[in-house]
Amino acid sequence: MIFGEFCDVFPPELDGVGGVVKSYAKGLCEMGDTAYFIAPKGKDPVGNRPFPLLFCHSFPLPGEPYHVGVPSLDFGFRRRLAEIPFDIAHAHSPFGAGSAARAVARKKGIPLVATFHSKYYDDFLAKTHSKRLATLGTRIVVNFYNTCDEVWAVNSATAAVLHDYGYDREIRVMPNGTDPWIPEGTADARLAEIFPKGEGPLFLFVGQHNWKKNIKTVLEALALLRKEAPVRMLFVGQGPDRDAIAAEAERLGISDCTHFFGHTSCREELM
Repeated sequence: MIFGEFCDVFPPELDGVGGVVKSYAKGLCEMGDTAYFIAPKGKDPVGNRPFPLLFCHSFPLPGEPYHVGVPSLDFGFRRRLAEIPFDIAHAHSPFGAGSAARAVARKKGIPLVATFHSKYYDDFLAKTHSKRLATLGTRIVVNFYNTCDEVWAVNSATAAVLHDYGYDREIRVMPNGTDPWIPEGTADARLAEIFPKGEGPLFLFVGQHNWKKNIKTVLEALALLRKEAPVRMLFVGQGPDRDAIAAEAERLGISDCTHFFGHTSCREELM
């Protein structure tokens, strides 16, 4: 089968959703199918990948590490999409990527599956500081999912968010897969460089440094644990609330056992 995995990000502008799509494309190709990673053309889209790529024209989003795709204005991109005999279109965003996936599905008469990944209301509110605009944006998101043949969410809590937004149809829970492994050799030495050994358990958070990831609860739990025994915390990633998170750790009295590693695109290092 031939799958179109439509996403609004691609390395090096890789966030959690981009990582999921990368795993989908890689896994499906390894199983003998063909899965295209379809996304806006970013800063550095070249490189050997174990799956076929298809990019549309884009422009950088001011103040953000992302590019916004304009698939409807890229005639070469649209022509290439029309040439590929897709069997399923899988959208990972309700925006540019979702619109392109929907257009392909309608034109070819194939199923359109969409995965709901993010708390869009929170994102809109953080950018616009307007509940009215955030609500309007969320309605647009729900309208997109209403046009899909099937909607997925990575867990029941995420599905509940979309239902809270007003989507009233069935949502299939489809957990994200991964291929973890245990590092060998110099892994312990590398960890010691990143975070010197100390007493107590080491906790790890990997993801966007954004309050919507429930990081405040993580910090509060660490503060409670710290009263009982030594603990250590390692944050890996980046995000708009990184400085505020560090300030909250300081306020809670746990900054001395909390370390911010920053962003890494090296999966071997992460493992």
